[in-house]
Amino acid sequence: MRKDQDQHQREVLEFDHGVAAYPPGESGGYWRIRWEESRRRRDTTAKSRSAAIAKATDIVERLARSTPTELGRARGADLVAHYLDPQRRPPRVNQWSEKHRDDQTRYCELYVNPVIGGVPCRDLSRTDFQTIIDQARTASVAQHLRRCLTGLVGAGLEEGYLLVRQDVLRGVRWQGELVAPAESADQGVTQEEILSRHRTPESLIALPAPARPALAAVRATAWRPERPSGCRRMDSARRRLNPTGCGCVGRWATTTSSS
Repeated sequence: MRKDQDQHQREVLEFDHGVAAYPPGESGGYWRIRWEESRRRRDTTAKSRSAAIAKATDIVERLARSTPTELGRARGADLVAHYLDPQRRPPRVNQWSEKHRDDQTRYCELYVNPVIGGVPCRDLSRTDFQTIIDQARTASVAQHLRRCLTGLVGAGLEEGYLLVRQDVLRGVRWQGELVAPAESADQGVTQEEILSRHRTPESLIALPAPARPALAAVRATAWRPERPSGCRRMDSARRRLNPTGCGCVGRWATTTSSS
């Protein structure tokens, strides 16, 4: 921003991309902001010097991104309408399925529009989106609503309804979310524990020989570790990755012994 003085000794604020803000000619008047867009001269007004600087900064950022400056007057309802527009091509797919479109429409009507429908897009903040996510009563609803907001913001950034500097989703999370307890670092199972679960019942071993013809051969199942090529260390007594982090694995093997 640069200051200049015109022929009437009025302060003129000059910005990049040819944007300039002119003070009012009389006390109580409006500031006038002028710029050129698509080879046409455009202008708007602001009530105060600070408001004129904010508007001019917004216009400069939109001109730098080659997005229409008229989107600066759009409201949240316009952003939602653009997000749900059947003519808009979503990322990664050609078009939404009917079920997905119904779900997104329902979430926008129930949660999004009542909060930001009347708010100018340039004034949207993280507080607005935190208010939306706080309406969810369950973790499942909050998860689906968060995905809806992510898609909504992505569409707004792509088209120019939102600006990157707004960063409306940073730190937005459901307040009712529970943090899962940390698991123990050692979740290994010893070989003795594995074998104890596959031991032949003593009651069957105690049967007389005529009553147990099928037990002529008792199959004992055991866990046998396999060492891949290049592995130098392995904890064979535990069914897990060793502390060095290598990908040692094992296999189930059976041995046969006569009764």
